[in-house]
Amino acid sequence: MKKIGIELEFFIKNSDEYVPAYKHTINMDGNPVVGEIKTDIHDNIVDCVYDLKKRIFLEKTELAKIGLTLELIPEIEVSEEFVKSLREDENFVNSKHFEVLKELSIYGKKTGKILPRKKYKAALQINISDNKTFDYYEYTKNQIKEEYEYIGNRKIIDYSSIFDYVSIIRNLDILFKKEIKDTKRIPGVYCIKDGELGKRIEYRSLPNNVDINTLLKIEF
Repeated sequence: MKKIGIELEFFIKNSDEYVPAYKHTINMDGNPVVGEIKTDIHDNIVDCVYDLKKRIFLEKTELAKIGLTLELIPEIEVSEEFVKSLREDENFVNSKHFEVLKELSIYGKKTGKILPRKKYKAALQINISDNKTFDYYEYTKNQIKEEYEYIGNRKIIDYSSIFDYVSIIRNLDILFKKEIKDTKRIPGVYCIKDGELGKRIEYRSLPNNVDINTLLKIEF
């Protein structure tokens, strides 16, 4: 059975400028400047999309209480003062955690480039795995009777298996071709991550401002 999860990155803004996410939300992953909302893991895209919508609403509500807004824009460029203030903040330094990822492309092309130090990008990432259950019973060999006897131990192992993720990624590239091009992202980019049940695929080509309702058109 396919399992799907979405990670949506966002920026936070006050009335005048962007502010580091780590100062105002607990929803982050890796880069303290960028916020990230994670859905639960679902077995269909409908539940996943509406889970995301709920979490976006809740995050916006909490930020509004302190006069801030959640911004779903693909890229920001900050000032020199912004960068300097981060370097001088011990909390920022301690909250940095960048995951080491090897990005791949289904087209065998380049997967990205290093951003200038004053630029930050935000994406919508889709995690997909195909999970199965192996259910079996243990037997032991009776040496006297020379036959196998059931010893009463049932084993259930959950695991992830190989699936055709290339077709899914290609369909997502086609569906969001304009959004990917407009934000200068690269189609077909993914990485392989370790999950609770095994390996999963994370699709990484989408900007964070896509219409998430469009995801409902994809057959996972």
